Order: sequence, then C-alpha cells, then structure tokens
Amino acid sequence: SLYDFLSAHGLHPASAHQIMTAELATPEEARWLNLSYPASARCMKRTTFLSSGKPIGYVQSVYSGRDFYFTLSLKSAAEFSGEIRQTAA
Repeated sequence: SLYDFLSAHGLHPASAHQIMTAELATPEEARWLNLSYPASARCMKRTTFLSSGKPIGYVQSVYSGRDFYFTLSLKSAAEFSGEIRQTAA
C-alpha cells in the first residue's frame, strides 16, 4: 500500500483530514460512473500529514450516490494505534 511504501522510506503519516459531501456529479463524472446525468454523487477529499504537520498526500474521489457504502469504527484516543488506512467495501 502507499502507506507501507511511505513507512519503508521513513515517512510516517500521523494524521489526516477528510471531508465528505453529497453533490451532483458533473456530466463527465456521471459518464465515468455510468450514471444518467443529472445524478447524485458522494465526494471525498482527504489530506494526510506527517507528525511535523507537512502534508504528504492528497486524495479526491467521487462515488456513485447509489453504490456508495460508508462504515466508520471509532476508538478512544488511548486505543488508537495511529495507523491510517482506506479500505474498499
């Protein structure tokens, strides 16, 4: 994974800021997602940071509103391992 590659090179992601929104897909996004325009989409933007605060990664994704599945598991700060990963459903 990208995070394994970064860690192997001494770059350890420490935090991330992610924003998720519901929007209308652009005509091009609707075509990519095989949707009839206009169509709903779920948009995600995430910036990942090193412990120094330096940004190390940026991801912007668009998902079909009809196929989007989101899960979230929460831990207390004492239990959080600091590992950041994205998984596909």
